[in-house]
Amino acid sequence: LISQQNPSLLKDDSIGISDNTDLPVEDEKALALRYLINASPESIDEECIDILFSHFEREVYQKGSILWSQGEESDCAKLLVRGVLEAHLENEAGTRERVQSGRI
Repeated sequence: LISQQNPSLLKDDSIGISDNTDLPVEDEKALALRYLINASPESIDEECIDILFSHFEREVYQKGSILWSQGEESDCAKLLVRGVLEAHLENEAGTRERVQSGRI
């Protein structure tokens, strides 16, 4: 689970968390589970989602952190719970893509 430490990045959060809200970890966990349910196909029952969610680990990154570089081999998926992730595409003339909370 990704939680961005810089609360000013939460201004675009679609669920209405204000930029000065400091969520308790349990509330953040409930929010993450809701995001995972929303991102899952309707054909998957909640018990399976709960099993998947039990394998997630909370991770916190500082603004400016590089999570991975283009072309690196991936060994996990990350669910963005709070903040905004900015992807820089190296082979696309500096194209940038903003990833909002609730996305995998």
